[in-house]
Amino acid sequence: MSVRSLLDRCRYCIVSRIGVDLTRIGLDDGPVSSLDVGPPTDLDITQNICAPLLGNRGNRHRHYHHYRSSEEKVRNLTNSAVAARLRSSIRAISFGVFLVLIGAFFIIFPVIDEARAFVRDLSLRPIIDGIHVPLPTSPHPRFYHILSYFSAIWGAWLIIVLAIRIATRDNWREVIDTLSDSIFWFGIAFLLSQIEIEALQFRHIFAGIVVLIGIGIVIKALARILRKT
Repeated sequence: MSVRSLLDRCRYCIVSRIGVDLTRIGLDDGPVSSLDVGPPTDLDITQNICAPLLGNRGNRHRHYHHYRSSEEKVRNLTNSAVAARLRSSIRAISFGVFLVLIGAFFIIFPVIDEARAFVRDLSLRPIIDGIHVPLPTSPHPRFYHILSYFSAIWGAWLIIVLAIRIATRDNWREVIDTLSDSIFWFGIAFLLSQIEIEALQFRHIFAGIVVLIGIGIVIKALARILRKT
């Protein structure tokens, strides 16, 4: 069998196995025709010659998919590790900010004196029939102002944390928890500011806290429903 005939049969074998016409990609100069195929024994020889090439192509395809799947696993593990480090860093930074605020308020405001006066003024009073809780007998606007100011600043910091979590695509549970916490602290700041100006009595703060907790539960429930839909 001549070299030319062997090449023609090899080309026909590749076309019949992988459906690629070598003349269309510039690897040969003549058309392939099934009429040019010689005896079956010659075709068998040609297939034996082409088999390693086709086998290598299949192996390369399998190796490529294995590489892609391994690459995706590594990427997922890396993203998980980065997210865990981010959450840990945010918690550490938040704890540091909280300590800085506590120290700054003790330096700027007479927190100890106001807190001591508030505690000394407490006495058991009924809020509902049969239920007595410690309530102040006189107003303490300075003390309420300090607590309201602290709550507002801490709520503002949680808004910054919320923006960081959204920008970094943090876990949605962490995002919702941060949003709920910020609303809670802003609500506490509002209640204390109303008690400071005597628009509300101190006993109303218990009902306000219950309302804020309920709002937080509703926000988390709605977030879960929206995520499932």
